[in-house]
Amino acid sequence: MLFVVLVMLVAIYVLKKMTQSRIGRAWMTIREDETVAQSMGINTTYYKVLVFAIGGAYAGAAGALFAHKVSFISAESFGFPISATVLSMVVLGGLGSIRGTIFGVSALYLLPEAFRLFNIGIVDMKYLDMYKMMLYGILMVLVMRYRPKGIFGKTQMKKSKNRQFPEQKSLKDGGHVA
Repeated sequence: MLFVVLVMLVAIYVLKKMTQSRIGRAWMTIREDETVAQSMGINTTYYKVLVFAIGGAYAGAAGALFAHKVSFISAESFGFPISATVLSMVVLGGLGSIRGTIFGVSALYLLPEAFRLFNIGIVDMKYLDMYKMMLYGILMVLVMRYRPKGIFGKTQMKKSKNRQFPEQKSLKDGGHVA
């Protein structure tokens, strides 16, 4: 468990550094408007392939950790309920936000566990999986209606601060050129 947390923290750190670099700025520009990114000279095909490869590497690492934990992998391990759960986690937290994804995972993983742990009488444990899917559907509708970018979703790119330079004296006022 400690190893998984360590790998997750390293992966988040690397991803954070990538998104703050020139590559990350190119990704954000492509996400906001691909035509503008192309007109600015950004090779959108290169950056799309790069992000796809990096996402594949992250998915491969996660799959390796999952395989190590359960000792067996089959196609049935990743059916519709798992896909819907992962999609709900990302949409609830917010697209383009690491903090939002962590929030979505925590909320949607811990909520059913709270029902199971505290044995709340309103939920029949036999139907917990069905209740989870209904809850995910309701949350998806509410988030899409009131917060389309997710709870922590990024709405727009940060605006760069315009640097204000002090006004220089002209040569008439006794200033010098150097």
